[in-house]
Amino acid sequence: PGPQSGGSAPYGVPVARAGASREVMRAHLTSPGLKELSATQSPARDVATPAATSNTRVFVAVAAAFVILLLAGIGLMLMENSGQGVSVGGLADTSGAEGVGKGAQGTSSEVATFTLDCPAAAVTGGRASCVQKAECWGGLVVIAGDASARPVKCTEPHAWETFAIATLPGGLTYDMGATERDPMVRKVCASSVMLASRRGAAVKVLPSDWQTTVLPPSKERFASGVRTYRCLGGVLGADRAGSSFRP
Repeated sequence: PGPQSGGSAPYGVPVARAGASREVMRAHLTSPGLKELSATQSPARDVATPAATSNTRVFVAVAAAFVILLLAGIGLMLMENSGQGVSVGGLADTSGAEGVGKGAQGTSSEVATFTLDCPAAAVTGGRASCVQKAECWGGLVVIAGDASARPVKCTEPHAWETFAIATLPGGLTYDMGATERDPMVRKVCASSVMLASRRGAAVKVLPSDWQTTVLPPSKERFASGVRTYRCLGGVLGADRAGSSFRP
């Protein structure tokens, strides 16, 4: 609406003359303080740019540090694994010129073993070896699949002696029944392997007088990381003294 009489708008707001309005608009558009409000020179954008750049630099620095730490951790893991030499539960084959190695349970050695002139080591896929020092045992005690045997000196009467030691096939635990039924275990602990492992006076004992069994790790030892089982052989009847499978 046009200006009312008295030069004031409704409610008493002063109204500038038309010519004065044009002068005010011209001064507004040409003011040095407002020239930077163009579409290509926004002060707000100019102010925000340093902050955005700073945030980006901080993000890049943090990301780079994370990548460095991640690579360092992977490197340490690879170094530790390479130091162990075998996976958990594996049977290390560190045979030297004489074929002597170490049997491993988890990451620590259990007993010294050898593969040279060891009948059990010839079983394909069995990952078996022979114990370097004779191992003799009393009778086996089996409770709900958990088997155990008392170790005794081979110079004393005993029922069983170890003729092979090997890594449990995948999927097996401490359960003796399941271990005995496994096809690979049956090959490693076969009577033919046991008979071929005899030494000295044991060779003169008739094959029909021998028996074999399997001794998996006990439930407690399995829980601690042991993954090796033993093949045991013995003569039927009374306990005997002496070693049958080692000199």
